[in-house]
Amino acid sequence: MQDKNTALETMLASPDTSLREQGFLYLLKNYTDESEQRLQDIINDTANEGLKIHLCNFIGEHPDLKNTLPLLALMMAGENTYLRDRATAHFTKIESPDKKECLLSMLESESDYVVDFAIEQVGEKRISASVQFLIEISKTADKDRIIKILDVFQKIRATESISTVLSFLNSADTKILFTAIQTLGAFYQFTSWNQIEPFLTHDAASIRKASIWFLNHYKNNQLKTIYLDRYFKEKDPSVLNEILDGLSQYEDLKILHTLLESAVNGENYTIQLKASSALDTFSPRILDKLLIKHIKNGNPHIRATAISKAGITSRKARRIIAKTLSIDSNDLVRIAAAERLGKSNDETFVPLLEQSFFYDTSKTVKYAALLALTKLWQLSHWPKIYAILEYPEEEYTQEQVIVLRFLQKKMLRENWNVPDELVSRILFKVTSPNANIRYLCVEILKIARSKKSVIPLIDLLLQSESPAEENHTIEAIQTITYNDPLFLFSYLVISRRNEKLFVRLLDILALIDFDPAFDYEMIIQFSTLFLRERSRKIKRHIVAALLTIFKNSYHNIGIVLDKENDDWTEIILECVKFAKQEDLKIFGTELFVQNLAHKDLSVQKISIKMAGLLHAEEAITKLTELAVKHPKEDIRKTARKALQQLMRRDQAA
Repeated sequence: MQDKNTALETMLASPDTSLREQGFLYLLKNYTDESEQRLQDIINDTANEGLKIHLCNFIGEHPDLKNTLPLLALMMAGENTYLRDRATAHFTKIESPDKKECLLSMLESESDYVVDFAIEQVGEKRISASVQFLIEISKTADKDRIIKILDVFQKIRATESISTVLSFLNSADTKILFTAIQTLGAFYQFTSWNQIEPFLTHDAASIRKASIWFLNHYKNNQLKTIYLDRYFKEKDPSVLNEILDGLSQYEDLKILHTLLESAVNGENYTIQLKASSALDTFSPRILDKLLIKHIKNGNPHIRATAISKAGITSRKARRIIAKTLSIDSNDLVRIAAAERLGKSNDETFVPLLEQSFFYDTSKTVKYAALLALTKLWQLSHWPKIYAILEYPEEEYTQEQVIVLRFLQKKMLRENWNVPDELVSRILFKVTSPNANIRYLCVEILKIARSKKSVIPLIDLLLQSESPAEENHTIEAIQTITYNDPLFLFSYLVISRRNEKLFVRLLDILALIDFDPAFDYEMIIQFSTLFLRERSRKIKRHIVAALLTIFKNSYHNIGIVLDKENDDWTEIILECVKFAKQEDLKIFGTELFVQNLAHKDLSVQKISIKMAGLLHAEEAITKLTELAVKHPKEDIRKTARKALQQLMRRDQAA
């Protein structure tokens, strides 16, 4: 035996890791009182921290070994924080039949760390046998530990812990009291709501909220009065929401009647607003009953509020609101009826609302009916929309703004394709004296993209009152004619006799971005226009428009070069000459010189041609290099031709 002990001590003291581990394995597999004591001695030995850390890690690597949990618990109780953390991690991972008993014994440890760890573990594992230990611990525990224990009671839900939880309702600490009330929620079947009622007026909002939450577990008629009383006295939003959850449990007309009266006749605006918000939390069915009960109330504000809160789930409620819209003598009530029908998402109410809009004697009711209609109208109702736009604008300006804004949103969001008749009416209003109507008409025409709107938009452009309106109109014209610029160009030709309009259209065409597929065609058309024009003043505008279009688009028309048609480039040259003579600041040869080495061959090719046509002396060196060294034959050929043009015109040095 002495030899075995000597050999064991030699292994444990060896610097060889494998030998030490053989010693650990021997002690753990031959577990006797003597080996247990030896392992405890290793853990308690403050002079050899390395050995105990090695033991801790060895246990973690062999979770199937028995009797290791108490050893880890002993390590967790030590002062070495690294060893404690490692032992805690290994203890958490090890699953063993002995773990429950070990955790219970750890609850009696003298180490605060071990006790707190054990409390959390018995809570997670719902170990009901721990309740008596925790009850005892709670008697002398500090605040943080009491809260942890209450959390465990809530998880385990053992009835023997109720009396201990109740005892903490006397605590002066808000956090302990809050946790105690929450824990009692797990035992509400075994407790009385009267025990929590005193805390409804506690100074802390968190306690009041927890108390209401606790009371919400019960459905007792006595609580209705308590809820209503607290609702009108409470100021904290989170507590109010909890009270509303409680109130909404009771489908009770008496509660709704009280809230309705308070929403109308409350002593101040805050009370009225609270009561109105509370009504929104009840079911549509009970709110319809409230409507039926109060629709004949002598106070029009009561009638109006009952209508606005109604759920419209029953035929009777629907009939009442529809009838009210037609016959109630009070404008406020009819307005409420119109607004409620507008929120119904029921298209069958459209004729009734239209009747109210067209025939009600009150301007405000008509306005409310129109707003309701904008929530229910479909494209099939366009004749009524058209009719509103036919009304005298000076009397129905705001109504027409509402209708136009409604159309704009529907066309954008739901892709409404409005009928031609409606577009025609909007065209008629595009020159309205009202700026809002003009703006909305332009927006609608831009979305509709109707060609027949171009001429009215041009007329509007000529009369624009501000740069913003002018830009907005130009944008609409551009959108409509983007895929067919020749349509706008044809109108330009027709308007030649009106010099002011002709010049203005030229300026517009220079500003608009067209589909690049039409760039070449537009340049040809402008070139023809330039050649035919005799007035130098008009030629100036034509050249300005033509060269602006060319400058903005030449990157996209390289394909034109493949047609081997140089007529258009000759015309460009003539335009540039004219621009220089007239001192027009369009653009110079530097644009093309800069792009002689462009990576896009089409752009490079057109730059070479224009450098030759525009007498770009500064390009000679680069053109010579391209004519000799460029890998593409057609580029070399184009560069040689450009150089020849420069020589023929005696522009080279």
